[in-house]
Amino acid sequence: MKYMFVIVLQLFVGLSVYATTPFSAKIFCDDPYCFAVGFPWPDQNDSVLMIRNMSTTHNYSLNDLGIDIRHTTTAGYDWYENAIGMLMEVRVRTTNSMPWMRIFYFRNMDGKEILINTHTGQYIDKKSIILDRHMYQRNLESHIMSLLSSPKPRDRQTGAIHAGISQLTNGLPILRGLIHDKSYTIHINQGEAKQIYFVKEAAEEAIRVITERKSENDNSSNKGVQAIGDKSPQPDP
Repeated sequence: MKYMFVIVLQLFVGLSVYATTPFSAKIFCDDPYCFAVGFPWPDQNDSVLMIRNMSTTHNYSLNDLGIDIRHTTTAGYDWYENAIGMLMEVRVRTTNSMPWMRIFYFRNMDGKEILINTHTGQYIDKKSIILDRHMYQRNLESHIMSLLSSPKPRDRQTGAIHAGISQLTNGLPILRGLIHDKSYTIHINQGEAKQIYFVKEAAEEAIRVITERKSENDNSSNKGVQAIGDKSPQPDP
């Protein structure tokens, strides 16, 4: 009975620590030109994201970012969980030239994108500012591929989620390898402990999404080719 009490006490303490340990700040990018970090708790100005360049610091609240909180505990907000945040330099297409712009790119696990000009701190509307799409996608895909190959399990999970969002067919070989990933976390539900293989599950979902969309696109292409064939001139009898 004594040993049973000790086990229950240890489990309770473990759960309490899990529930109340604050989320850590997440550094999205850190280079000589720009530093961007997300915080689990708003500061005195309600800011949760700070972007600092060589001369200015820009702060953003959840309201500014247009982010709805899905889940919050005493550990903080999970607004940046499995989110991608990266610095990229892209060309901007204009009538006379193609100037370069340094931007902070953020995409949450639901696929919502936010682009910020790191120099001015202003949001970038892709409808009014035309970015070099090829360079933009190449930078994003390269970042996702690096996450898929990361030694950190949470990074691999994040990479798998965003590979699915981006329909990244080039990532399928790595995703198939992640099906055998042994990283897991333990969830307690009504006193029952269950191992959740979070990297494996994210990889399986990404593979499903990518292959289903690829199949749909292939079917559409085949129907288009068939329709063109049906409209070909027929020889005279």
